Amino acid sequence: MEQAHKLIYSGKDPSEAAYILVNLGNLYIDQKQYNAALSVFQEALAMRKKTGDEASIARTIRNIAQVQMQIGNTDKARDNLTQSLRISQKLNDGKAIADTYNELVIWSVRLEIIRLQPNTSKVQLKFTTNRPTSMGSFMSEENRRTAN
Repeated sequence: MEQAHKLIYSGKDPSEAAYILVNLGNLYIDQKQYNAALSVFQEALAMRKKTGDEASIARTIRNIAQVQMQIGNTDKARDNLTQSLRISQKLNDGKAIADTYNELVIWSVRLEIIRLQPNTSKVQLKFTTNRPTSMGSFMSEENRRTAN
């Protein structure tokens, strides 16, 4: 993966580098390496902020929130979803607003499951909260959009 990072930063403009980082994050998710995925999504966010593309920034923040939910950082996930929603509302991006509300509902359901069944194992919780995608696995919002 270190070689991948070198290639990402070799002469790429920030939006291309961010796109590659998001794909790398999805590879980490497929390998269930959520902390690594979180790290590269955060790198992608830093790149997106350099471009000023607020729609991409909102999507990347939502990707970060999805991973945070997977690793149990529910408060951070909520905060990031709220931030993503504010950006999407400012842009009047109906699809992004709907996608973020969807993630907030999933976040709420996950917390309710934890509250009602405090002894629920992580495996059961992940099974309950994961959503299938057209690719058959957990994918970030950005790649779900480009895969379909």
